[in-house]
Amino acid sequence: EYLVSGGLILFNATAFYGLLSQSCDLPSIRSRLGENNGVWSQAMREAYLDALEINYVSVFLTAEKILDELPNNPAVNDGLEEIHSAAEAVLSRAGLLRQDLTGRVYHSTLGRTLAKNYATYYTKIPSGELLAWLGLQDWDATVGEFACGSGTLVTSSYHRKMNLAFEMVHDEEDDITQPRADTDGYGDIDDIHQKFVEQDMWGLDAMSFASHLTAVNLALQQPEVPFDSSHIYQVPVTQDGESRLGSLDLLNSNRVQVQTQLEGDETTGAGRQSMAMTEVTDLQVPKGEFDLVIMNPPFTRTDRAANILDLSKLNTILREDFDDRDYANTTRAGLAAPFTILGDEALKEGGRIALVVPSSLLSRETWQPVRDFLNENYHLEHIVINWAHGEPAFSENTELREVLIVARKLSASEKDNGGDQSTLLTHIDKPIDSI
Repeated sequence: EYLVSGGLILFNATAFYGLLSQSCDLPSIRSRLGENNGVWSQAMREAYLDALEINYVSVFLTAEKILDELPNNPAVNDGLEEIHSAAEAVLSRAGLLRQDLTGRVYHSTLGRTLAKNYATYYTKIPSGELLAWLGLQDWDATVGEFACGSGTLVTSSYHRKMNLAFEMVHDEEDDITQPRADTDGYGDIDDIHQKFVEQDMWGLDAMSFASHLTAVNLALQQPEVPFDSSHIYQVPVTQDGESRLGSLDLLNSNRVQVQTQLEGDETTGAGRQSMAMTEVTDLQVPKGEFDLVIMNPPFTRTDRAANILDLSKLNTILREDFDDRDYANTTRAGLAAPFTILGDEALKEGGRIALVVPSSLLSRETWQPVRDFLNENYHLEHIVINWAHGEPAFSENTELREVLIVARKLSASEKDNGGDQSTLLTHIDKPIDSI
């Protein structure tokens, strides 16, 4: 798993550099081989350091450190050449990089014990795009993903936001038609990208490599546009000493422990995000302020959840801080229910929650408190069920039937007034794609 992770980080960095070299007038890695005696690690390191001079710490710093650890022998050189060739092949279809391609590879090679404990099931790209399309209605919406994995749903939300930003609208007063973002003073795609990455998109995950991939996937959307910071973090999950619940520490607080880069005071850019060389610091996360919370929350069974976090602490929080909602036993349904509760805590009135969840949400007794709360406080806008033959799920590597849920949080006056609230129930009977 270490070799897989290291190889994928190098693949990401090499492909990313290939895109940069096209737009920033940088020499290709292959062209650097001659002056580096045909040694791929030296040519790659030289290229990564040039990129670091521009920015892109989250992409290249860890990759450069991996090269430092590799022995200098023919087998390693051949392996690095294969990584470079794979990156060149993908660059010939650059659109692949703007999806969560590396995340898909990573999930397919991840050890199954680790994957099952963390329930790191990869959301299929078309599923993520569909969920973001249904859940996002405003181009400048603030998006939170508290179990972001390798970033499929964050990336899908970015795509939907960008589509809405360039939706053409007519200004009656000035009698002109222009992109929607233009009317709010954002006429440049570079400015919009920076706004999305630096302000609008939040992603937290318990696994450092996953959050690293999310940061890279965001940067890949406009690789030639550096940014100064982002809100992608690893949130530690521990059972020893001061036990930590990862994102679920936010259930009864607006502060959470996150991993941050330790590279000196002058480190800027995405390097502030989660990497391997880290310390723990305190982060304040907005509560009741997100326009969209989109998640494929962990489906971890209770027995497996107990292997990675302090379930007694989680149950105490649910029992004491949410006693009026009868959430005490929701962990019997696994961790998906507490993450759904967390999504509600993060949302503003009028905001939407968009979830990939087990179909048991619709009927199982353990989900009843969550159903009751959604029924009382939300307009359930969409339920999407997958009946495609042999494909019951919207995630890969799981045989569980899943549903997509999109619900809008009601204001106090809406709850008082009642009114008609229709739900669109969609049955998909054949495999879906991004179109």
